[in-house]
Amino acid sequence: FSLQQGGRQGRAGFSSIIFPYQRNDQCIAVRKIVHDAVMRDAGKRCPDLPRTCQDSVFTSLILLEILEKSREILDHLPEDKIGKYGQIMEWQKDYEEAEPGHRHISQLYGLHPGRQITVDDTPLLAEAAKKTLKRRLLYGGGHTGWSCAWLINLYARLMEGEEAWKMLQKYFQDSTTLNFLDTHPRKWGTVFQIDGNLGACAGILEMLVQSDEKRVILLPACPAAWDSGSIKGVRLHGNAVLDMEWEEGKVKRAVIKSFCPWERMLKWNGEQQRIQTGPEHIFRYSRQQ
Repeated sequence: FSLQQGGRQGRAGFSSIIFPYQRNDQCIAVRKIVHDAVMRDAGKRCPDLPRTCQDSVFTSLILLEILEKSREILDHLPEDKIGKYGQIMEWQKDYEEAEPGHRHISQLYGLHPGRQITVDDTPLLAEAAKKTLKRRLLYGGGHTGWSCAWLINLYARLMEGEEAWKMLQKYFQDSTTLNFLDTHPRKWGTVFQIDGNLGACAGILEMLVQSDEKRVILLPACPAAWDSGSIKGVRLHGNAVLDMEWEEGKVKRAVIKSFCPWERMLKWNGEQQRIQTGPEHIFRYSRQQ
């Protein structure tokens, strides 16, 4: 993410978490929402550390200190805010944006790659995220390959398959060469930027399957254009692998196998079920005709 958008009166400028200072009558040290989102994301993952780092008593003592400090910090972090346009605020104050169509969308870190904003758990913030994207696009956002790739992923997390599909088509039309390499600036630029290629591929997978510590969602944002298809060998969060086929926009067959004890809430075809797999047990689903 970038810290380029904002500053006093919404002027473009870089920011610092620690050292406030002024330059050319611009406040360039105002903390952004993304700083808080990243710290919340890191802090909430700290409880997983003892399970992954059990080397010594010394290590355990250090982890306990980290956990205690992270909880203290989390208690004082502000939550995401909704601004006057119904959008997720980018700064702690609701500044007017100097570039409403700016290519960076760092205030939506909590939506992607974070999991702090979800359609199911935080519907009001998810709706505000949609308005944020709509406003960005209204003013010309998504005009570089990697920025367009971000939009694919963000719309996929919002389960807006048709919007994600539009962004994917825009990406291929405006930001790739004949060999599909991402180019900058748009159309026939001379700079290759791999961010767009990797981001677009990630977005395609997000449209077809999403997984985290708690759940797996199959076909969360599959557009009508992808009525039927299949994927194989897709890694899921927690060291599991998915093979899946679908027809008429519905999962026809799914196989999940894991290499360690693995438990998640599985959502597919309007249903949900808590499943458990492991090296000795493979989850299989086949839709009855």
